[in-house]
Amino acid sequence: MQTFDVAVIGGGPAGMAAALEASGSGARVAVLDEYGRMGGQFFKRAAGDFRLQPAQLSAEHASGERLRAQVAEKGIEVLTNTLVWGVFEDRLLMLYREGRSIALRPRALIIATGAYDRPVAFPGWTLPGVMTAGGAQTIARTQWVKPGQRVVIAGAGPFAMPVAQQVARSGAEIVAIVEATRPSEWLPHAGALWGQWPRFREAFNYWRSLRGVPVAFGHKIVRAIGEGCVEAAEIAAVDKTWHAAAGSHRRLEADAIALAYGFLPNVEIAEACGCELAWDPFGSAWFVRCDERMATSVSGVFAAGEITGIAGSAVAMAEGRLAGIGAARFVGAIDAAEAERRRRGPAGERSRLMRFADALNRLFGPRPGLWEGMEDATTVCRCEEVTAGDIRSCVRAGCASVKGIKDWTRAGMGPCQGRVCRSLVSELLSRESGVALREVQRARIRPPFKPVPFDAMAQSEAAEAPQ
Repeated sequence: MQTFDVAVIGGGPAGMAAALEASGSGARVAVLDEYGRMGGQFFKRAAGDFRLQPAQLSAEHASGERLRAQVAEKGIEVLTNTLVWGVFEDRLLMLYREGRSIALRPRALIIATGAYDRPVAFPGWTLPGVMTAGGAQTIARTQWVKPGQRVVIAGAGPFAMPVAQQVARSGAEIVAIVEATRPSEWLPHAGALWGQWPRFREAFNYWRSLRGVPVAFGHKIVRAIGEGCVEAAEIAAVDKTWHAAAGSHRRLEADAIALAYGFLPNVEIAEACGCELAWDPFGSAWFVRCDERMATSVSGVFAAGEITGIAGSAVAMAEGRLAGIGAARFVGAIDAAEAERRRRGPAGERSRLMRFADALNRLFGPRPGLWEGMEDATTVCRCEEVTAGDIRSCVRAGCASVKGIKDWTRAGMGPCQGRVCRSLVSELLSRESGVALREVQRARIRPPFKPVPFDAMAQSEAAEAPQ
């Protein structure tokens, strides 16, 4: 039976950096990753059977390969295809792996579960061909499959550029990038952006590779058009609050639409652990509150990466290192003086990069007009086919919480367990009731966090980890 000093949930940039730092400090470390290969969204690699040419690979491919090689060299236990479906007292983790449940109780826990694309509902968003930008990037990057022949990428912020580049490399035509902000809005943030030369170089390389692709600044998508699948995207000019201007609607012929309106921190496991959350008013999302050592409000539990606030892979890696050091100190692998010495580098890096990340969040965070497309007939919960009108009717009848709406309509009770619709339901509840979004009562997270066969839960093995 194996035991671990530190378990890291998530094998993306933050998780790998945390594992390397904790292992380098002398702790015995296990990485638990739901997917078949480590890397997360940022360092996601092609499927194992694909042999891609260098020109087909993303700019981040080499960095991801180096990190994976370092994890292997350190002898860190990596449990891929491993779903954490429950967290209980004293850091007891329930894992689903290879058809069975396994109990694992590490001495310290690092949660690096990342983020997922923010869902945006509008007429036609459930048509085949409408997808998140992260989904389009994954299809193109890991399977070398075109998300469509003619693709519209609509959103706000820099993520649209690497997605467009990857999709274009797969052979698809980028019809347009539809950007909700305008360059004139970026100028007030120039001070925070100044000096971030690596980020500017990245942006320049993306734009250079996308030369000739039309960009519709100050526009958003308002409707997906088609019978049975996407045939076109309807876009419109927007004001500074992203409300569509009358008479500005136009049609773009396309068979795929990728949505890039930001991310939501994947806080479910941290919340189940009892970690305190904080509200991001610019990103309109909850994130895990941490101190400068990435320690959460729960003893022995650390967090790193996008769950502490959307800030990008460079910040995630710096936070991962800090969390790894903090966890190593917690289990006694290093003393306080050594921990403080090791923190200086990543702490300084994180502080420098956060000015840039904060500016991006202020500039590209969602604005009120983004949600005006949720007409009464628009589906909000795709799993249970609950419409925006159903949600509004519940609120008018006196329902005042996300859980109450879930009880009345089943919104959030499908296979995704509310990951897609929870934020949309909260937005509708806030707007209909007049309660501030941050004050909307959240639904409690309960295990299993994702669907797991009942027999696996019923026959959990009392083991620390597989041999």
